[in-house]
Amino acid sequence: MAYLGPTTDAGSAHLQHALFARLHDFGYVEGKNLLLERRFAEGEYDRLEALAAELVAFKPDVLFVSGTQGAIAVSRVTRSIPVVFVTVSYPVAMGLVRSLAYPGTNMTGLVNPSDLLSRARLHLLKDLVPKAKKVAVLHNSQNAVESLMLAAIREANEKLRMSLAQLAVTSEQDLSMAFDALSGMRADGLYVIESPLNFMHRARIIESVSEEYLPAVYGFSEFAEAGGLMSYSISLVEQFRIAADFIDKIFRSAKPAELPVVQPAKFELVINVKTAKALDITIPQSVLQRADRLIE
Repeated sequence: MAYLGPTTDAGSAHLQHALFARLHDFGYVEGKNLLLERRFAEGEYDRLEALAAELVAFKPDVLFVSGTQGAIAVSRVTRSIPVVFVTVSYPVAMGLVRSLAYPGTNMTGLVNPSDLLSRARLHLLKDLVPKAKKVAVLHNSQNAVESLMLAAIREANEKLRMSLAQLAVTSEQDLSMAFDALSGMRADGLYVIESPLNFMHRARIIESVSEEYLPAVYGFSEFAEAGGLMSYSISLVEQFRIAADFIDKIFRSAKPAELPVVQPAKFELVINVKTAKALDITIPQSVLQRADRLIE
């Protein structure tokens, strides 16, 4: 088996645990009956294809990959090795599968419904700050998938009629400049897109946001757990856990082309009440009542 991650080994340790603990439940144990090769891009998208090629050369029975850019990279180097993906946005539009119901390629897995979530998060931010006039959006301009997310955010904003300002970053070094720009733009809130780059540097981003005393909404609960104000997302841990079911089926000779891509049935709104108090932000009762989890 091969494993390709877009971030770091340490930063995704809890997700790897979910995947391999579930595989252990199926009887697969690394070092006994599971031979495993791992590679991590550490947030550098331009490394993904080379790392994917390294893993393909290993000739695994199945290749696991996290994230849209990683899945695209894998698709460029193999159309034969079975691939299981998680947290992939727009898999049909990206040419990874022919349809969700019948993938028809060497790939299958679980999607991240970015269109739906992008719209919902912007509305949540507006509900949190009803008087907001201007919202900044932190995104990676080198990630083609994020251009589709930005389009969904702009579409949601047609009714909200706020001013949207883009903060483009392509590396950790860009974050300082982005937050310097944020300081001068007098934004009423911040939307942090759930890119691997932002995920990997979430602690630094959250610290910078707190210094601005700015309401912010994030993708993935890991941001709220790390001190971010609010997140609305799929469960990454659950996606990694369910991916093990796909891997087990493929080990038992199932074909990815015939395994329907899974869409999440549940989304989770997490609010960090402790952070709200520290930032002197009052969470409207209407938002608190919708929360699935409060961090206090």
